[in-house]
Order: sequence, then structure tokens, then C-alpha cells
Amino acid sequence: MEAVDYLYTCAEIGVALSGFAALVVAIGQKSRGDSNATDIWYVNVIIERGLVAALLAMLPILLDGLGVPQNFLWSICSGLFAIYIFTLAWRSYRTRVAWKDDYPVMSSGVFSILMLLGLCVMVLLIFHAFGIFLEQSSWWYVLGVTWLLVSLGYVFLMFLRSVFIPSKRS
Repeated sequence: MEAVDYLYTCAEIGVALSGFAALVVAIGQKSRGDSNATDIWYVNVIIERGLVAALLAMLPILLDGLGVPQNFLWSICSGLFAIYIFTLAWRSYRTRVAWKDDYPVMSSGVFSILMLLGLCVMVLLIFHAFGIFLEQSSWWYVLGVTWLLVSLGYVFLMFLRSVFIPSKRS
């Protein structure tokens, strides 16, 4: 199966970022004495995206091991990933609305750009799942996993900034 090494590496990165975020929270709590709602939000997002990235990176390998044919395998994986991105976009939007001006991660402009990129990846994965315009190969799926890790990395950097350079709102 193509892209196995890349998918293993993606899984390792997702798990590593999740674990490192938990470690940073523990250190931050010890130095500051407490955790606030923003820290808890960051950790929840980082752990969820890291573990989902690991799961999605390992899913094609599991399905391949179970004997699912390659073309059908990538359609299944891309379809499930598109569903996850849809739920992620919906939850991110709802969180943004609920937090209003206190959204901990980014400005409205950056949020809109990242949301648009995520929705573009979702559309590509839907096209890939149904075989519309895109060739059935692993690389469209790998693009989605990479996007998820990049968004996870961005949230992780913002989390580190909030822990080590707290804003006046924290």
C-alpha cells in the first residue's frame, strides 16, 4: 500500500502533540497554580485532533489488513474523513459564536481563512470518496491528514503562546 510510512509518521505526530500538550498543561498549572477555561479548551481540541489524526492515519492500514480493495479503501477513508471535517467545522463555528469576542485562538479573519481551507479539503475528500474528478490514490487522503495535522500544529502553537505569554483576559 502506498503512503504507509507517511501515514505512520502522521499518527506519531498526532499522538506526540497530544501528549506534549498534556505535559505543558501540567507544567503550566504547577507554575500558575490553576487552569482557566481557555487552557481546558485548548487541551480538549489538541487531544481530540491529535488522536483523530492518529486514528485516521491508521484507518487505511487497518482496512488494508482486513482485505478491503484499494479503490474502495480510499473511498471509505475519504468519506469518513469528510464527515469528521464537517462535524469539526460545525463545532468550531458553534464554539466561535459561543465565545464571541473572547475566542481564544484567532481573529475572525484568520478563523474564516482556516475554515475555508478546511471546507475545501472536505470537498476534495468528498470528490475523492465518490470518484468525482479525482483519481483514486492515497495522496488525496494524505492531503487531508496533513491538513488536520497542520491545523493541530497551529492550535498547539497558540496554546503554547497562551501558557507562556498569557493575555490580560486569562
